[in-house]
Amino acid sequence: MSDQSPARSSIRNRLQRPGRLLIIVAVFCILLSPNAFAYLDAGTGSLIIQLVIGAFLGAVLTAKLWWMKLKMLLGRIFGGSKKDIGSDR
Repeated sequence: MSDQSPARSSIRNRLQRPGRLLIIVAVFCILLSPNAFAYLDAGTGSLIIQLVIGAFLGAVLTAKLWWMKLKMLLGRIFGGSKKDIGSDR
């Protein structure tokens, strides 16, 4: 049995996952802030477009890598030949 009190374990759980708290604080800051009346120039717009395209291509590459790993795993499990697994071109 652990010698930690429930309060200590609760604090430890919160400290282990700071991302959730950061997101909650950021959402509240955005929702409760007044109007900014800010100007977004062309440089900011192109930066946002680059971020969106980069995130999309990163997700596509990650999905492709996971798909290849899944195909290799299923090939090992079901005994497909090595020639058939790698030739999806």
